[in-house]
Amino acid sequence: MAVRVQAQVRLIKVRLFTEPLDEEPGPDPSFTTVFEGPISLADGRLVIGDVMGVTRFVSLIGEAGRRRIRVAVDEPGWNAAAVDISVGPRLRAANATGAAKARSGL
Repeated sequence: MAVRVQAQVRLIKVRLFTEPLDEEPGPDPSFTTVFEGPISLADGRLVIGDVMGVTRFVSLIGEAGRRRIRVAVDEPGWNAAAVDISVGPRLRAANATGAAKARSGL
């Protein structure tokens, strides 16, 4: 996933929040969501970096697995200067037996 920001032009503020949120303030509600959905973290780490590979931030979120993530920016498009990333709790794997029954129509 990539989020367009003003990289190499000015500093970009990136804030990372993990649920349950126990810190105030939380993600900025006025920001525009540019991505919301599940993401797979192979080793439980979230990596944030720039396209040029100059800077990189790595945060251990928890156990490996799928999590719901929301990425929001202060201004959509190339003018974004701030990014809020909210990472939800680990998503449970679907029950394989239940999925097989649903596919077979039982």
